[in-house]
Amino acid sequence: MADKRSKELVELSIDGVTSEGCGVGRLDGMAVFVAGALPGERVLARLVATKKSFALAVSERVLSAAPGRRVPSCPDYERCGGCSLQHADYRTELELKQRIVQQSLRRLGGQEIEIPLPLAAAQPAFYRNRAVIHYKDGRLGFFNENSHSVTPRMGCELLMPALNDLWDLSQRVLSSFGQVKDLRALGLRCDATGERLLLTFICDRSISKLTDIANALIAADNRLVSVWENSGPPIYGVYGAAWTLIRGQSKLRDSIGPVRLDLSPGSFRQVNPAQTLVLYETVRRYACLSGSENVIDLYSGVGSISLYLAPFAGRISGVESYAPAVTDATANAALNGAANCRFYCGKAEDILPCWAAEGCDFDVAVLDPPRAGCDKRLLDAVVRIAPPRLVYVSCNPATLSRDLKILTGRGYLVEHLQPVDMFPRTHHCEVVVSMLHT
Repeated sequence: MADKRSKELVELSIDGVTSEGCGVGRLDGMAVFVAGALPGERVLARLVATKKSFALAVSERVLSAAPGRRVPSCPDYERCGGCSLQHADYRTELELKQRIVQQSLRRLGGQEIEIPLPLAAAQPAFYRNRAVIHYKDGRLGFFNENSHSVTPRMGCELLMPALNDLWDLSQRVLSSFGQVKDLRALGLRCDATGERLLLTFICDRSISKLTDIANALIAADNRLVSVWENSGPPIYGVYGAAWTLIRGQSKLRDSIGPVRLDLSPGSFRQVNPAQTLVLYETVRRYACLSGSENVIDLYSGVGSISLYLAPFAGRISGVESYAPAVTDATANAALNGAANCRFYCGKAEDILPCWAAEGCDFDVAVLDPPRAGCDKRLLDAVVRIAPPRLVYVSCNPATLSRDLKILTGRGYLVEHLQPVDMFPRTHHCEVVVSMLHT
């Protein structure tokens, strides 16, 4: 198909779904990925890009709708890009995620595994406990999809109500101070209940009037317990290296079930508090702990999985590369009386091979890597140590599939696999896998 066909309107029958939640149709034998289309539909789509082996399109009109189609509730849905499945009802969304995980495991991992439906969220809206809101030309908003232009909006259906309140308040207070030079974005966080809020100003360099802004914000909302400034070139997501507490507490107090947590402003935390408990319960069940096991928790963050498993294990060693998170994890172990947990700072792919060379032994390994999955050196070390049981927690079915292919080729067998819907209204899906060494 030549590039000159871009912008052409075509009729397509949709019979598949991509890992990003787009429908898949065929035109002259070529796969066409159609944003906003569902399997089982016939749509009128506009081609937006043509490549050698596929084309990209957007749905202009649904000619024959799938039973699971619904009208998106957000007026900015099509241009924002933060959600990708608002046009599907929740049951259909879960079925699409089940299909996405199945396809990934089959095509990328060579795994023919029966995939259950993701564990559903009781509340598929207003669930996120953190967000980054960009600031441009005096306005706060999300970047439009594939763009650096900001569309201001009055809140978001994915954010917990307390964060939408903080977003609205921040816009009003910032507007009263005029244009705030050097401000790039705001980092919004809250605890699981929305009763405590943390706000981070993300900027190129220190903002002179920030103390006055912080005072105005805290005076207007007593839930706001902490205001931080983060500056410098981005090195950890949108965050720079320099953190300065402007006003309030140095930590945000939170909890996951019985586990209490004190969190630094940049430390990683699962975004869906209710589903985090579902996820961690799945991890605990798959770990099959009897009370005496020696467990290693790789990519351990602030120690939340380790601390959740601590009452059921003999000893837990957590490994995490982000130093502030390790500091939080150590403090959180003391806060929870988890004397059997110890945390180490460094890259898991550097530390575990050293431990393997020293002959360290573990009964259970928990792997919870970022979207990029596990480094090959780490997987080599895991195979060398050969814990009898692995529990892999993945936020990316593609890299999970790649890593499972390696592990199943080197002595491990998939025992159970369970998707968990941590991110309703988006195509993202968490997956927990238990594996046994054969």
